[in-house]
Amino acid sequence: DMDCVDISYVSGVSAPSAGGLSAPELFEMLRFLAGREGVVCADIVELAPPLDASGRSDVVAATALVSLIAGFGSRKSGSQRSARWTGRKQGLP
Repeated sequence: DMDCVDISYVSGVSAPSAGGLSAPELFEMLRFLAGREGVVCADIVELAPPLDASGRSDVVAATALVSLIAGFGSRKSGSQRSARWTGRKQGLP
């Protein structure tokens, strides 16, 4: 769900939330998860482009898709870019 991302990064979602993940955190997490053998598919939902005149939400969603593809590709090549997901950066809620 794209509405897990903080509203400062994506406003074009069905249920915007303050205090959500940053876009870089989302990308890192998706690369990590898609790189695991047990993950076989993924989808991007809750995106509502008409609610974001800037188009930034679309860019974040497209980059999230690229992160998923990179994660799936890393397990094929055996070059896991991020060995483990580190979670939120220190100092963030």
